[in-house]
Amino acid sequence: MAKALDRAALAAILARKDDGTIRAALASYHPYDLARLLADLPPEQQMAALAALEPRRAGQAFGYLEAADQLALARRMPREALGRLFAGMEPDERADLFKALPEEAREAVLPGLAAAERED
Repeated sequence: MAKALDRAALAAILARKDDGTIRAALASYHPYDLARLLADLPPEQQMAALAALEPRRAGQAFGYLEAADQLALARRMPREALGRLFAGMEPDERADLFKALPEEAREAVLPGLAAAERED
């Protein structure tokens, strides 16, 4: 396993705004550990890290965040980013988050989801 990143090191990597570098730095982390690492960051940096990851990996890590943190991030994300994240989540986690979103956020994200994801 690669050397563990601390908050400052991860913040420096995220500041580069290079998705490939971000993915490489986070590649060795289990989604749970990745979520714990992201939980210490401000929301903007959390969103940048999640956006750099492949949808499935981002969805897995997002699923390990506390429910309140998930909801706070989901409310801040642009519709396209939230739709991409929803696509990578497990169906039950996606449904739980969808139910927790306010009505206007639900309506905003629905068009970005595939038919099967909407049905979930």
